[in-house]
Amino acid sequence: MIKKNISFFLVAGLVVAIMLFSLSNYIFKKILNSSVIATNITQYVDKNYAEGGVDVKLTDFTEFDWDRALVFNYPTSAKEISDVLHVNYDKSLDLISGIIFVKSDKITYDEIFKNDYESPPRFFIYPHRDINAQPKYKVFTRDNAVFECERKEYKYHNCYVLIPRVNTESTVEVKFYYLSQENPYFGIEDLKFKTENISVANMSADTIKFMKKDSDVQINKIWYEGNRLCVDLNENERAKLDAGSTAGEIITNILLKTFSSYPNVKEIEILIDGERGSYGNHFNFEEVFKVNGGE
Repeated sequence: MIKKNISFFLVAGLVVAIMLFSLSNYIFKKILNSSVIATNITQYVDKNYAEGGVDVKLTDFTEFDWDRALVFNYPTSAKEISDVLHVNYDKSLDLISGIIFVKSDKITYDEIFKNDYESPPRFFIYPHRDINAQPKYKVFTRDNAVFECERKEYKYHNCYVLIPRVNTESTVEVKFYYLSQENPYFGIEDLKFKTENISVANMSADTIKFMKKDSDVQINKIWYEGNRLCVDLNENERAKLDAGSTAGEIITNILLKTFSSYPNVKEIEILIDGERGSYGNHFNFEEVFKVNGGE
């Protein structure tokens, strides 16, 4: 009888041990899988690191399919992510940053990088080279999702920081349109332009400056969402657009003609003070404008 009891407890103990092992293995895999991008990149960087950093192309570290990737830093809301990617994203984003991959407007993978305000994060991706730039997110395509990775030592571990790769010396040619009021009965035909070579690294800031100076159009910010260029106008522009049918038409054309000369733009979306789909008596931004045969 005693031997049977011992055998029973041995078998039961073995079963429990197997279950605990399976559970711990499952939890470990979940943790590992939840940081697969960070893990693969840090391993690659450690193996190939050289003075000055290592270039990291996201397509080399993603086995799943995707056409756009959104890198976001805190504070970014789930609504902002949903609007930018045209998906329903409802996860809690309290004090966290991360990256979300989509294919045909469906999320294929996302990964979170938790912020630690007592020490530098072990792995972090910035959406802009200027880490203080707004908005705190940016959409990348498979072609331009290339980053510079810098590895820094912190106490007992390394920290890995990625920023978008760009040739800061390269420039693009942009045509800035403005209204020549030599004709007292001015109209669309009186729009003129001047060509400026602006730095890729400062393209948004330089454009905002030129538009204010030459066209008296105030812009809050400019950003890409894949091949869509989003232009957020200052709230003051609403009254100007609605000053009359000619005013609304002229300002709209200045915006569309100027930003059509931006590189890799197939669509232009115009917002007013962060509001999408704005419209008035003499302007309508409810629809996205197609550029150069954009589908």
